[in-house]
Amino acid sequence: MSDVEEHQMEIEETSLTPSPVNAGAFDTNKIKLLKNINIYDEVNSKIDDYNCSFQILDEDHTLGNVLRYMIMKNENVEFAGYSIPHPSEPYLHLRIQCYEDSTETCIQVLHKSLQNIMDMCDVVGDKFADAVNKYRDEE
Repeated sequence: MSDVEEHQMEIEETSLTPSPVNAGAFDTNKIKLLKNINIYDEVNSKIDDYNCSFQILDEDHTLGNVLRYMIMKNENVEFAGYSIPHPSEPYLHLRIQCYEDSTETCIQVLHKSLQNIMDMCDVVGDKFADAVNKYRDEE
């Protein structure tokens, strides 16, 4: 049996729980933490806080690319990547690996990156609204 067949991805039963700092800020029913399952080695089948895979429902390359970019800007992150397993399935798979001496877990990195993206969108929206108002005032 190959390494690929030995390692399967299984969706954990619970969704991510937001931290008290940003409770309710994200739709946590859309993001599931994937659990690495190794049939032959139960020691490695536990979730590692610093190497995680996530499944995000109803998202595609639009979010995946900007999220990967924002995650990689974090100094605690060694690797971040995403994939769309199949075009007919509404899932985005995201992988985050933090350095061994990281001060943040993968879930904290994900929450921080999502918050940074929302803040960035707010700034762009505000600048656009200001430009529209300025244009209307000049008429």
